[in-house]
Amino acid sequence: MKELIKEIKIKLNIEGGVYIDAELESIIKEIEPKNYLEFFMELSGTHEYAKPIDRVANVAKKYRKVIINQDLTQVKKLISLVHSLHDDVYKQSQHQSISFLEALTHLRFTYKNEDGIDTTQRAILILDLVKPHYNYKKLIEEIHTYADGTAEEIAFKTALENSRKSTNEITNPIEKNKILSRRTSS
Repeated sequence: MKELIKEIKIKLNIEGGVYIDAELESIIKEIEPKNYLEFFMELSGTHEYAKPIDRVANVAKKYRKVIINQDLTQVKKLISLVHSLHDDVYKQSQHQSISFLEALTHLRFTYKNEDGIDTTQRAILILDLVKPHYNYKKLIEEIHTYADGTAEEIAFKTALENSRKSTNEITNPIEKNKILSRRTSS
C-alpha cells in the first residue's frame, strides 16, 4: 500500500509527508490489492476536483462499494452453507438412526468459489472465527441459536474481516498454508 501511496503522490503532484500519507491510506485502505492497478489507472482520467485528494477519494468510492458487495455476498453464501450443512447432518442422523453430534463428527464437505476453485480451507478458517462458537462444527450444530438474521450476519461478517487480518499478518505463503491446513484437521 505504501508503494501505491507513493505513486499516487507522484502522479497527482501531491506534496506532503506523513499526514498526507495517512489521509491517502485512510481513503484507499478498503481497496483490495488486486484492484490497485485498475484504481490507479482510473485516477488518470478527467476528474474536475479542486484538490487531488478529492479525486482519489471519489475514485476510491467505486472500489469500496465492490468490496462491500462482495463481502455481503460471501457472508450470505457462508450462512447458507452452514444452514444447509446443519440440515444435511440432521437428515443423515435421522436416516442412520444416530445422534446429531455423532453424524456431525463424520461431516466432510467441499466449498467452491464462483470460479469453481476449492476454497474449503478458507471457508473453515472463516467459520472457525464466528462468535460465539469459534469452531465450525459447533457453529453448524448451533446455527439456529442466533436471535435473528441480523445478528447472524454481523457474526459472519466480523469473522470474515478477522480472517483477513489473521492471514494478512502472515506474509509467507507457506506459513499461511500451514495455518489453513491446521484449521481443517479438526
